[in-house]
Amino acid sequence: MGIKRHFLGWNKPFILEFSQQLLTDCGQGNSYDDILIWVPSARAGRHLENELFSDTEEMEAFHPPNCITPAQYFGRLSEREEVATPTQCLFAWKKVIQDAGKQILKPIFPSANEFSRDDWTYEIAEQFMRLRARIVEENSSFLSISKSGSLHDPERWNALASIEAAYLKQLNSQRLIDPDIFFLENFQEIVSEFPFRRILLAGILNLSKRQEALLRKLDTKGIQIDIYCPCPESFSDKLDSMGRPIKGYWERESL
Repeated sequence: MGIKRHFLGWNKPFILEFSQQLLTDCGQGNSYDDILIWVPSARAGRHLENELFSDTEEMEAFHPPNCITPAQYFGRLSEREEVATPTQCLFAWKKVIQDAGKQILKPIFPSANEFSRDDWTYEIAEQFMRLRARIVEENSSFLSISKSGSLHDPERWNALASIEAAYLKQLNSQRLIDPDIFFLENFQEIVSEFPFRRILLAGILNLSKRQEALLRKLDTKGIQIDIYCPCPESFSDKLDSMGRPIKGYWERESL
């Protein structure tokens, strides 16, 4: 169908412009039931619902739009019994850090002396989770980075890859699967079972490669993808095809 960009300008707050556009496109009532809206934050989703329904008391009985952040949407995809929860992932990371020993951890933390303290291991486990989450969003992993061949600090990335492998093995020993691995292994099924007719991206300026991959695959399956950009159309060449700012231009613009 082709992914379409729409430019709403910046004369008014973006949520006001977007809510008016949504009312024009979809009307009111249950027209929203087959639409998924990606918003930049939960707060933005609440503001959107307020703008859509605050002026008409009779509309309160209808379902609001399906507003969710991209990160929350991916989290819901992995809400299965066999998929590890964030807490289970944290405990698995903690376990492998405690078991790794100084020889493996030294390249990552050369100045650390106490690798077995619970408070230290929990803190490091949380940092590993956050780092890996960011890397996975760019369709990568500790292992793939360690094999890239052009690293500034290959010993450190090799150690991270080793710990990542131990983490996945630890989950497997509990008959659990990492949420990101689950998404990769079930990508086709997730696309084929997508329950919406249309996705609207409301001012999402930092779409990750993984999120982009899902949208492009859904587009080939006939799902309508509309990207609403918070700038005038005259700036269309300053955003890429997914509505992300092109590097090198906006950094030079004055506020």
